Amino acid sequence: MGAGGVLAGGCTRGAGLSGVRTLSVAALLAITSIGVGGVLTQALLSRAGSAGAAASARPAPRQAA
Repeated sequence: MGAGGVLAGGCTRGAGLSGVRTLSVAALLAITSIGVGGVLTQALLSRAGSAGAAASARPAPRQAA
């Protein structure tokens, strides 16, 4: 979001929150998109983290002597 803030000429979250007060469609869309993006990112990171944890929690297979 740092690069987006620079390109947009300001903080995207602040612009979205200010626009929501005036019921700006673009601001509502921006805030909704930011929220949905955050939820999807959290779900993907949780899934990736739990898959790695599950794989490391399994005991190593024993090798035949």
